[in-house]
Amino acid sequence: MLVATTRKEIGRGSYRAHYAASRSVFIAAIRRTGLLFDSSFTAGERKRSRGVMLYLLLQGTLELTIDPEHAFVAPVAFCFDEAQFEGGADAPGVPFRNWGEPLEAVEIRLALTDLQLKGERPIAIELPAPVWSAAHRLAELSTTEGLEAACRALLRDLADANLISPRLAQEADEHEGRVARMWEAIRPFAERLDLLNSLDALSLAAGLSLRHLARELSDFPKSLRVPFMGWRETTKRYRIKLATLALSEAELSIAQVAELAGYGSTEAMNRAFRDEGIDAPSRVREALLARLRRLEREP
Repeated sequence: MLVATTRKEIGRGSYRAHYAASRSVFIAAIRRTGLLFDSSFTAGERKRSRGVMLYLLLQGTLELTIDPEHAFVAPVAFCFDEAQFEGGADAPGVPFRNWGEPLEAVEIRLALTDLQLKGERPIAIELPAPVWSAAHRLAELSTTEGLEAACRALLRDLADANLISPRLAQEADEHEGRVARMWEAIRPFAERLDLLNSLDALSLAAGLSLRHLARELSDFPKSLRVPFMGWRETTKRYRIKLATLALSEAELSIAQVAELAGYGSTEAMNRAFRDEGIDAPSRVREALLARLRRLEREP
């Protein structure tokens, strides 16, 4: 597996994620403090994702906004279609909010053909104790050391529970040199959550011409199961996601959020939100902070 990790201080809050990718599976172990995420304020994918996601909430609360009266408190697990989780042009998604002090979750993306769970998605999943233990061991890692072993242990336990294909735990990854080289070129940008850099910077890091780089980026998601839709599209979507997350931190000004998310100005961030049919950042902030105030009043 190819691995990476990222950390970001967001005002008084924080975000950390470990990533592991192979040909057949992509795993993210996420830990957040001081922040609320609401997917209804993010951009959907241009192309519909065909895979599925197992979402394991280890700490925190998940609220599916199609059923706002029912908040799910960890530990809880769901299976989504990726298009439901991410949204898209022909798939509106299943809007959700999640929060926690901390929030800890593990996301596992795989092909529908590798899922052995039956039922219409999203669907709640009952997980045996060994799966929860393996997920907690993965989430507790502070660096990428031991990350691949922890991911494979989790996949083995999921396969033993007849939830995923056993081949995902048994698959031996011998990535082509070009795939590993592209991962290593992209990895520093991803680890820094550096969303401002252009293809020119990536071209220099990879040691490739822009034309050659374009071909490699086109092939990249064919060799690894990664949530990657091209450099510009992926960067655009993750800027909006990061901005939306940061807007829930009242200590940051709108200008600071724009800078954090890689926008050249508040006007550029406003335009990006408008182009995706999302409310202005100031209104998104009002909605997020109002929700946080309600949560503080709830027992």
